[in-house]
Amino acid sequence: TGQVLWRRLFPGQALTHLHMGDEAVVLAGSATAGDREEDRSIIMVLDPLTGEPVCPTIGAPDRVMWVGLGGGRLLLYATLTQVIGYHVVDAKDAWRLPVRGAAVTGIGWAEHELAVLRAVHNGSAQLIVIDTAAGRLLRTVSDTGDMADSLLDLRTIEGAWHVMSREGALAIDPEGRIFWRDAIDERPKNVQVQLIGEQYVAVLSVSERAARRRHADLAERLGANPALLPLLRDDPNFAGPRAWHYRLHLIDRQSGVASHERTIGPMADLFNTTHATFVNNRLILSTTGSVVVIPGAE
Repeated sequence: TGQVLWRRLFPGQALTHLHMGDEAVVLAGSATAGDREEDRSIIMVLDPLTGEPVCPTIGAPDRVMWVGLGGGRLLLYATLTQVIGYHVVDAKDAWRLPVRGAAVTGIGWAEHELAVLRAVHNGSAQLIVIDTAAGRLLRTVSDTGDMADSLLDLRTIEGAWHVMSREGALAIDPEGRIFWRDAIDERPKNVQVQLIGEQYVAVLSVSERAARRRHADLAERLGANPALLPLLRDDPNFAGPRAWHYRLHLIDRQSGVASHERTIGPMADLFNTTHATFVNNRLILSTTGSVVVIPGAE
């Protein structure tokens, strides 16, 4: 009907985190003025249907960097130095896990009994894999290359985590071990989306190439002689629009073996990756003016 079901005023100075689940809505933010790392945070857990608190407001020891929900109405939140599991039902901590030698950033995912958080250690990004049922660190994944610096998506299928960043894709098993990573050899990879099917993970990367060389690029190569520009401007070999070239990689979900690779393009427009999907064993991609259907992609 479009009617507002409820409103809730956050009691702190600034609301910085919002997480919505089937059983709860989590709000977190600064409890004090300013934006210093030592500022304390507060967390509210609300009923998604009524907006009423389901437990007392929680005071975090320092700034909250991430919030999530685990199984069994377990609230998960991370500060710079620790990750906490909090039982919403009995309003008390289930566990506290110190993050030693690293600082948790604001990127993380939680599903079932596993959480994957991004942290920084000595200037390098890494992934922290946590068993949220037991509150124990399963593994610190530091051999991700540049992937942890540009995380875009994590999805869990049958206990395995499929990690995507601009720099590629990899899979982490339920014990936190990397059991495959992609073999995409482009640099930069510039991955746009991963789609997970029953047998394959489809990874789509993109590169921008000029359909013809740009005037400025060629002029610079020739010493930026202004007298050449009128000649180049009319030459069809050196003028023209941008074109986008995509690479589709189909990777076996269990082994990580690349089974298929193909080029799509040149495309005048970028694909809308939020609408990319598998339907009836076909990969469907769309731009503002066209639809591309690739059969046998799953």
